Amino acid sequence: MIFDISNLSWPSIVITGVITWFIYLQFIRRFLTPLRKLPGPETWSLTGNLGEIIREPPVDPYIKWANKYGGILRYSRLFGKYRVAAIDPDAIKHILVTHSSRYSKPKGFITTLRPLLGNGLFTAGDKDHSQQRKLINPAFKYAKLKGMVSVFESYTKEFIQFWQYKLEETKNSQTYTEVQAQDDLTRLTLDIICRCAFGYECNAVLNPDDEITKSLQSMFSGSDLSWKDLLPLYSYLPTKAKKRRQQALTTIKNKVNEVIDIKMSQNTNADSDSSLLDILLSLRDQKTGQGLTKEGLYDQVVTFMFAGHETTSVCLSWTLYVLAQHQEIQSKVRDEARKVLKEHNYQLTWDTLDEFVYLNKVLKESLRLYSPAPLSARECVQDDEIKGYVIPKGTVVMIVTPHRWEKYYGDPLEFKPDRWDAIEADDKNSNYTYIPFFIGPRNCIGSKFALSEMKCVLALLLDSFVFDVVPNIEVKRRLRITMKPNPNLKLRISVAK
Repeated sequence: MIFDISNLSWPSIVITGVITWFIYLQFIRRFLTPLRKLPGPETWSLTGNLGEIIREPPVDPYIKWANKYGGILRYSRLFGKYRVAAIDPDAIKHILVTHSSRYSKPKGFITTLRPLLGNGLFTAGDKDHSQQRKLINPAFKYAKLKGMVSVFESYTKEFIQFWQYKLEETKNSQTYTEVQAQDDLTRLTLDIICRCAFGYECNAVLNPDDEITKSLQSMFSGSDLSWKDLLPLYSYLPTKAKKRRQQALTTIKNKVNEVIDIKMSQNTNADSDSSLLDILLSLRDQKTGQGLTKEGLYDQVVTFMFAGHETTSVCLSWTLYVLAQHQEIQSKVRDEARKVLKEHNYQLTWDTLDEFVYLNKVLKESLRLYSPAPLSARECVQDDEIKGYVIPKGTVVMIVTPHRWEKYYGDPLEFKPDRWDAIEADDKNSNYTYIPFFIGPRNCIGSKFALSEMKCVLALLLDSFVFDVVPNIEVKRRLRITMKPNPNLKLRISVAK
């Protein structure tokens, strides 16, 4: 008997097609892909393993799966589509370093962020990224960065006065005050990044209602920008948040381009007190002799502001939070900070920052427990093989930092700065078990800038204040574009004796 489709109504045809497509997505496709050979959690739900990923704290599902299935595994997204998670250090090295040319940032990620950041380092395709990185690398060398320590110091000292004023307002009733630490630190890092990126005095701490300050916070704040924006269909929806960011983008473009025009007309040379923009203006390609275009300058400045603003404030917030939970460690860091500051007459330099040995361990441990970017996606651009498993072209691989995996950190949820003495002495593979700034050709170009800024800010803050947690507030991890405290972190501060 020959089946006659003409006997079916259009609704029946549509329903039959949908059912057939669903069967293919949920069942047949799984048996056709080589990814089925990878170990991993099995589910036949329409939403795959997304429920666990959404319900549980960031990174935790991947660590749970790694404990059961190993450091390279597959899991399911919507409609049963497989993804790969790489937590194993050898797999991470393979993807990010040894064979990085076989993996690229997913197209959806770049398409979504490029309207905000242009074609800067963060969103550039691999070929453009390589060319840009080669040109821009000199801007982040020691000789260029050392002059920025004075900027970190001056803004932090102004910020200390801001918190001291808040303490003065409550001194008659209590010895401490509660501050919106995360919000305040975000404005501090905004002031620093605006000055260092393009020489603009933002004054966000004292004047949070300034048009540029509000625009920058709206454009870059993780409260508006979340992982939903990276979903292909969601990115096309005309949401209120997107409208706010577009308005903010226009304001920022006008201001940054105004400063670029002034700098280009002055034709000044970069010196030790220069902003990143001044340095970028002085750079030339060794082969062509060409510098960055005006559009290229804008893209890099805005990218630097995005990458160096919220991530740094998030790191500072988490570090003060764990120190507030561990008063003995906080006291030890304060003692070291005061010793170093006193020896140098409270004048910080790039070389002085190297003397904060214990503070450096505290920062490393904070970045391990609370990495601002604990996950990073890559798309396989050619068929590959990792540890005996075939990874087909087009597969999205989620790089998961192994920082909370007990296989490499015996008590991974404990805050223990002294663990770094043993790790740095014994673990030859630590470059790939500890990757807060990731690694390889697309690692964070501003990591030295960020670390020096955080050391400076923390040393000066701890010299002035004692930090305590606010009772009866449970702080959780929340992953937006960065992993932030939820709710926004509040702390108690008092005068450090």
